[in-house]
Amino acid sequence: MREARFEDRSLFPVAAACLVANGVRDSLSGLLRASVDLRLLPPAIPAPAAWTAIASGATIFHLGGARLDVALIFGPAAATAITAAAFGEVSSPQARTLSKLEDRVLERVARGLVPSLAGICGPDVHGARLERLDALRGYATFFELAVEQPFRARIGVALSRDQQPECVPALDLEDLGDVELELRVTTDGVLLPASGLAAIEIGAIMPITGRAGLSGVVSVAGRRIAGGECGVRGNRLAMAIGLTPCTEGSSEPDHDR
Repeated sequence: MREARFEDRSLFPVAAACLVANGVRDSLSGLLRASVDLRLLPPAIPAPAAWTAIASGATIFHLGGARLDVALIFGPAAATAITAAAFGEVSSPQARTLSKLEDRVLERVARGLVPSLAGICGPDVHGARLERLDALRGYATFFELAVEQPFRARIGVALSRDQQPECVPALDLEDLGDVELELRVTTDGVLLPASGLAAIEIGAIMPITGRAGLSGVVSVAGRRIAGGECGVRGNRLAMAIGLTPCTEGSSEPDHDR
């Protein structure tokens, strides 16, 4: 038995974070001209003290988007390793203060990662301006991208809101225009003597008695959508269907006309 406790957990979808991770991996591979192995650490909601530790000594770039704002965070070790790799150094050097040239290279790398954020920020980020931040304030969710090859480093991603990104439908109604669905009308209550039931064969035609008030069910692709009353209109069999669909699983037809 453990003592119960409450903790804040991020609601940001892991799938959305994976989208960012895949984009960052591909972008880094192109920028550094090397194969990059990268691992995603799941989104979390850091405590206030943790935010301070994350920003300590880090180079932070802020990017505003239509859906949410993002901060790219390069700690001292990550900044040194990435700029060293940009100059062709294979081994990961010790963390140190970047030179002005290295600082500009790191900013160019950050700009190269911006397209990877379009899926969560919105397409407008391609023309957005990167801003430097001295601290992390007003951010809600955080996850890390752990680079494991060709060097070891962690890139932090902070999000201004802990929410699910806007979902864009993958299908339009036009895409479903050619889909065929089976429409079926069934009725019950037809009386059949036992001798007639025993004589039924494949292809036999069962006459519907003229008894009024037979209930019927309309189903599409096996799903019941409405109920009504079967009868005769003119010289044709007909069914009066209620305007309000039947509740699924209910055996009672609707009576609204």
